[in-house]
Amino acid sequence: MAFRLVKAPVFWWPVVVRTPAADRPGAVEEHRFEMEFEAIGQDEARRLRDEVAAISDPAGRERREHALLERVCRNWREVTDEDGKSVPFSADAFAAALQITWVRAAIYAAYAEAMNGEARLGN
Repeated sequence: MAFRLVKAPVFWWPVVVRTPAADRPGAVEEHRFEMEFEAIGQDEARRLRDEVAAISDPAGRERREHALLERVCRNWREVTDEDGKSVPFSADAFAAALQITWVRAAIYAAYAEAMNGEARLGN
């Protein structure tokens, strides 16, 4: 297959969220959804990291620290609420998801995995 060089590569990638099991002390459960990412260039990623690093105020830096994810995450699927209803992707829903440590870590890990060209084996 020929390689296509496109300006803004967009792709879906699995996200695996590992959470403590509510009913089994010390156990971990895996929850999965898919995130649509846009691959950005190295220069833009560096600029975003530098922007955050240049903020001296800890509260300001904390508000801006997820700039990379806010830039590259475009959509999700298979995300539901506590009643099992689908949660549409929006800036507010995404910001709320980033407040959850396990979700935030899983999205960062999925994007890093995808950008490093790591293939998943199996289902």
